[in-house]
Amino acid sequence: MSVLLSALGFALGVVILLMMHYPMGWLVDWLRRKGKVEDAPSTKEEGLPVWIVGSFERLLAFVLVLFDVPSAGTLLAAWIAAKLAANWQRYPSNEADKFGREYRVQTFVALVAGVVSVGLGCLVGLVIRRLIYGS
Repeated sequence: MSVLLSALGFALGVVILLMMHYPMGWLVDWLRRKGKVEDAPSTKEEGLPVWIVGSFERLLAFVLVLFDVPSAGTLLAAWIAAKLAANWQRYPSNEADKFGREYRVQTFVALVAGVVSVGLGCLVGLVIRRLIYGS
């Protein structure tokens, strides 16, 4: 029974986190509108589809928290820092005057989305761990 419960809990957590792609997309769109950035960066400028990166970071946080990995917080903070550093190399199209403002807004959007995404992964990991192990 315990193995079945663990497998069901893990599967439930994975499904919930994969479904979080939609609310995260809404959050990012809302942040961009509030920051008065007209459009998202084109898919041509994007290295990997955002749903892959977001799903990865939520699942990473989920697994680290679910299995109570020591220093999980440090690893997740390093992940967000590395992701932001990789985004610093992405420049908007040829309009230099828009560069500074749009760049700052997009960086802030990426930071907020990353922190919320990792937070959701941690939260689901804690809930599933509590359901499975009671601690």
